[in-house]
Amino acid sequence: MLFDIINQMDEIMKEKFLETFNQVQKEFSETFKELFNGGTADLKLTNPDDMLTTGIEIVASPPGKKLTTITLLSGGEKTFTAISLLFAILKSRPVPFCILDEVEAALDEANVDSFGKYLNLMKE
Repeated sequence: MLFDIINQMDEIMKEKFLETFNQVQKEFSETFKELFNGGTADLKLTNPDDMLTTGIEIVASPPGKKLTTITLLSGGEKTFTAISLLFAILKSRPVPFCILDEVEAALDEANVDSFGKYLNLMKE
């Protein structure tokens, strides 16, 4: 009886995780393009056959660069990619408020402007 309940909970967790992952994945791709003014980004499961132990890999390609893992990006590109992921999560699962402290610190002036414009769009 207890094992049946655990198995049932595992199935629900897998279903909810995959549903949320797919939403965030879609939003991440769109948000990345908006913030970078182009490029491509994706989230990939490291072990899609086992949803309860899988990791998530971030793959990003800013405009003019080939598709790469986040570890090969510059500091500013990593920051913008992380900001894209944060906003993708917030779009998928809205919260009443969010505090961002020096999130733009690693960005150059042009990217700070892009970030500010994006924040203005998000405030609605």
